[in-house]
Amino acid sequence: MPTVIPSPSWSNAELSAADIASLPYSKWIQEDLARPLVALSFKGKIRLTGHYVKLGKGSCSLVFPGEIIQAGQVHQVAVKVYQTDIADAQMMAREIKVLRMSRHPNIVYFHGVVATPHPTSSDLSDFRIVTSLCEGGDILSYLARNQNAHRMSLIHDMVAGMSYLHGNNIAHGRIEPKKVLVRLVDGRACAVLSSFASARILGDITSSDWYEGIYIYTPPENAPSKSSTPLATKEADIYAFGFTALKVLSTLEVTYSTDEAGAATAAFFWAGNRPSRQAHAGPELTLEVWQLIEECWNAEPKNRPIVEEVIARVAGLANKNCI
Repeated sequence: MPTVIPSPSWSNAELSAADIASLPYSKWIQEDLARPLVALSFKGKIRLTGHYVKLGKGSCSLVFPGEIIQAGQVHQVAVKVYQTDIADAQMMAREIKVLRMSRHPNIVYFHGVVATPHPTSSDLSDFRIVTSLCEGGDILSYLARNQNAHRMSLIHDMVAGMSYLHGNNIAHGRIEPKKVLVRLVDGRACAVLSSFASARILGDITSSDWYEGIYIYTPPENAPSKSSTPLATKEADIYAFGFTALKVLSTLEVTYSTDEAGAATAAFFWAGNRPSRQAHAGPELTLEVWQLIEECWNAEPKNRPIVEEVIARVAGLANKNCI
């Protein structure tokens, strides 16, 4: 599939429901346009910056740095460009739907979408998701540059974002370090959850059951040998959070392959084995924190703590580590 490189700048007019309906893949993105959620689109001038330096790359999308210019104000943003097939349209629709429903300090801020409708074309490169720019990058990249950062505070941010999602019956579906970004607020690092193409709105019959987790962060109940139709669930999010927290809190290089070769490591964990505390180190990776992580990656979904318990314990542990 060829890489889609958007134009360096363009103007965006606010789109109506009729505009969206004119797009061939509109059935994936217009189902709840009438709901009083965050505006789907906005007026303003958008331009890419950084000579098309990609901020990230997913299996079906590219992310570029950019700027929105509105009423003389400049906002730094990330512009997500999906590739061009119907499966990508479904993922894009899922991500837009969740982002429109979500407003929380620990969820990446959604500005809207930009588009130039072409009634005779299904080119998704004309439809882009715009979110705030998280200048710290993904959480592991940030920690590599800021090794003295308060990691439990960032863990608390992650859980707060997850708590917001679960409280609104949304399972993220792909919690992993690459999906946790860091933005700077008044000089403080704040972690936010991003990338909702795998998210699932629980109880919503229009929400897809599609799930694609990275091997190491995929719970045993979603292993290929266990399920032909793996689901994004709150319990799966908790499991993935456990492994993500370990990566964040360990000051050693913890390498878990996320490509096909990583299946062997994942199978080792799916069989009930777990990383050992002795093989990891970090001043904030205390015994109490380790015990919480162990509970999160319990092989039985029903035995994992719910997010309300996790956030209460993390808050206490974060405060203790500040003393």
